[in-house]
Amino acid sequence: MKKILRIIILITVIFQLLNCTRIEREETYLPESGFYKECLNISIAKDKKIKINGIVDSNKSINICSNSYFELIDINGNIETSGIYFFESKTIAEKSLIDGVNLWYNSPSVVVRGKNTYIGYVKKDGTVSLSHLYENNLKKTVAIHKFSIGDDHSAPALMINAEGKIVILFSYHSSELYLAVSKSAYNIDEFEKTVIDKGVITYPSIIDLNGTDAIAFFRKGFSGNASKGEYHIIRSNDGGLSWNKSKPVIRFDNEFITFANPKYIEGEIHIPFTRLNRSKNTHENLYYTKSVDGGFTWQTKDGYLEDVNSSNALMLVEDTQIRVHDTTRYNDNIYISYSVYDNEYQCCINDNKSKIINVTNRSSKEFTPGKINYYSDGITFDLNFPRYGYKFYNDKDSTKSYVNVIDLSDMTEKITFELEQSSSINARFTSVEGTRPFKGVWVKINKYDSYNNFDTDLNFNLSD
Repeated sequence: MKKILRIIILITVIFQLLNCTRIEREETYLPESGFYKECLNISIAKDKKIKINGIVDSNKSINICSNSYFELIDINGNIETSGIYFFESKTIAEKSLIDGVNLWYNSPSVVVRGKNTYIGYVKKDGTVSLSHLYENNLKKTVAIHKFSIGDDHSAPALMINAEGKIVILFSYHSSELYLAVSKSAYNIDEFEKTVIDKGVITYPSIIDLNGTDAIAFFRKGFSGNASKGEYHIIRSNDGGLSWNKSKPVIRFDNEFITFANPKYIEGEIHIPFTRLNRSKNTHENLYYTKSVDGGFTWQTKDGYLEDVNSSNALMLVEDTQIRVHDTTRYNDNIYISYSVYDNEYQCCINDNKSKIINVTNRSSKEFTPGKINYYSDGITFDLNFPRYGYKFYNDKDSTKSYVNVIDLSDMTEKITFELEQSSSINARFTSVEGTRPFKGVWVKINKYDSYNNFDTDLNFNLSD
């Protein structure tokens, strides 16, 4: 029987042998896969408690066989130590939705409800698609819309409202904005589709506030028109069934801005962005804004205002070549991951303190040789365990593909996994909300000549 070496990585030293807390490892055979998985048997001391994935486990003896976030708690409720145990093989096994691609910025592309997972993506022939998985097995795929030409900017953003209806926003690369809503709860058989904005729309993202109230963001205008590179917001108060007229959040006069996917964290919306220098065709400076009132006002140098512009925007980093990737909050600080691509390194900035921390960037044969590509590179953070970020990269010969796990508590790389399908370039990891650590989707790149000329598969690692 084939046996795969499985390793446990202790990101922060957990369960030190104090007060008779004991750890034992045990191999468990998984008949459905033919593999062995190494589990962890833990005996907890009398004056300690353990919290697993945010829930206190009162048992004094537990058995864990999947990725989990741990906190060891003393008798007074104080956290003694914490971290993630990764129960993954040295080689990460993943599944593929053949011929699929998504973008970080059209988000979320995956939503999970119980044992049901819904993944939105676009195929190379221009078909906007939705797949339903049950217990990580593909049940059905449907076509939501067919554009005449494939373009990865057409990837959809998903939401499931309080009634269980699936809400989808999507556009072509600078087209009208489409809304598709399932006719019945959790069912992908039939959708009602309409155009809700006839503007020039790209990169829709949805933030579900409570299942009924939602907001969405998108770029309005296109890069060829210097006066129309604005970032807009729209609102829904009926679970995404209808949306109001959009209004600008960020507009830089005649300059075009690019942004990371907006993040909704503990009641605040965070948006880092850069501006495009048209004469040099580079993205300059790292700017940042946030809203604490649901997107009605935004942080600027002059306080909270209705929109951000070139004269009032908060600039965190000044540089001539910056790509911004992701945002998270950890220990009451905001971390923004970005790339400075002429120097070829990855780094994060901690809140507004301008504390820049470098993280090793291993060259990954980007889509455009010699450049860090906006659509592929960068550190993405775990939505459920924001202490950790993930960086996909390839070796110099692109014969193997890896994932770095980065710990924000000390900004160090803790572990490197090799992907099972490592002969291809892998990129665009997207964390999935409501899952265990390091669960998500990414793109396996067979060919990528441009955003509308590609051959890719959408891979996912969602099972325990």
